[in-house]
Amino acid sequence: MLDRDTFSRRDKILIEKLNICPAEATSILSKSQIMLCWGKEVVGSAVWQSAILTAANTAVRCFPGMVVCDGANPGQDMPLAVPFGSAVNFADALKRIGVRKPPRAEHTSRIVFGSRRDVCNGLHVTFDGWAAAVGPGEEVRLLEREHNPLAGVAAGALAVSELFLRIARVNIEATKRTIGMSLWRPELSWDALDAVGMPLEVVPNEAWLLGLGHLGQAYLWCIGLLPYSDPSDMNLLLNDYDTLVTGNWDSGSISRKRDRGKLKSRVALRWLRARGFSPKLLERPFQKGCQVVGSDPGLGLCGFDGKGPREALDQVGFQFVTEAGLGGRSDNFDAISIHSFPNGQKAATKFWPSSASPSMDESAILENVFYRSVAAHDGCGHMQLASVSAAVPFVGAVAATIVLAEPLRILHGGKRYDSVDVRLESPTEISAVPSTDESLINISYQSVQSFWPRQKVDSSAFIKN
Repeated sequence: MLDRDTFSRRDKILIEKLNICPAEATSILSKSQIMLCWGKEVVGSAVWQSAILTAANTAVRCFPGMVVCDGANPGQDMPLAVPFGSAVNFADALKRIGVRKPPRAEHTSRIVFGSRRDVCNGLHVTFDGWAAAVGPGEEVRLLEREHNPLAGVAAGALAVSELFLRIARVNIEATKRTIGMSLWRPELSWDALDAVGMPLEVVPNEAWLLGLGHLGQAYLWCIGLLPYSDPSDMNLLLNDYDTLVTGNWDSGSISRKRDRGKLKSRVALRWLRARGFSPKLLERPFQKGCQVVGSDPGLGLCGFDGKGPREALDQVGFQFVTEAGLGGRSDNFDAISIHSFPNGQKAATKFWPSSASPSMDESAILENVFYRSVAAHDGCGHMQLASVSAAVPFVGAVAATIVLAEPLRILHGGKRYDSVDVRLESPTEISAVPSTDESLINISYQSVQSFWPRQKVDSSAFIKN
């Protein structure tokens, strides 16, 4: 029988939206093979490879056992253009994520990265600078200038989002439309001239991560793909005291199934050290009385799950702090809400006034066939399962790109935003409020790798198409 620790945050979405049992939810997500296809542009490209690796990492957690690489271009011996632990090449990185060689499958959905004339049908990924987009065909193709690998992360996550929304029967328009977003100017259309932004010249050299669950792991995924010249020099503090449970895997970004029972901070430490970072750990709750002192990072990246004291974020001494909140129900799991402080609109206590959590309607919960069966079998437990937050990794990945874009924009003279709100069900309808706060923000930084953007490698040695 399921409990809170083993209940899939992913399957909960289908269980509630389609009124089905967990086995049926898993079956729906396991019927369609997801194939990742790429062209010669991927060789030597940090942005393209960030897009593919993100799509792979989120897809394997959404579609269990059904994510494969293109048999024509398996990436064997293709060099990695982004850091990926001890992986020796691109194919090895995909294998470590869980991507397999393609078996025969009755239904295959393709995600295409770059130019592939031999792939007629598929969801095509594109980007330009800080802008990312996906759509059903190559007719929408941006200039694909490599300014920021977070554009690749956003594009890869949006592609998996579209497939999940369609296969999980959440949105019938998904994969039939072109969608996108700009991390440089989120209030603009993704294809606007001013949405492109500028090439990265520096990256934050400090960060205090508050929480290492769904969101915190997505922040680390993004940080790990940024072009740090010396990751060991980054002042990185990991703040979490919780352990990983079985149900966390399919909503995470860096944890593995065998990490069950381990402290989230130790899993993150292992992952970061493999990429050259030397983080410090703070394995206790972040509370209202905490203060940023001495050598503590002045940049805060908050990924509380709802229990954390968000109302205190602008009272503890951060130079700048950005937090993300996600919808936790089956009808709003794709909702992303970002707030940054100092905030020109209002204080954190006004965004999150202290109040009791709303009670759950048991009669409405028992309308679901699965929760009703749990109640009938055990006499209890249905309310506990219903209170688990619904979550999927591509939502966290998109949220993380928006969160990390805030300090990156500050370092490059771009706009600050007090809040950004988006639903992946309709991602072009973004609400972004530019900040009116004129506080001087001081974030320590380091230069990017001297060879960023990476020089293109001769792709003929690796890819024929």
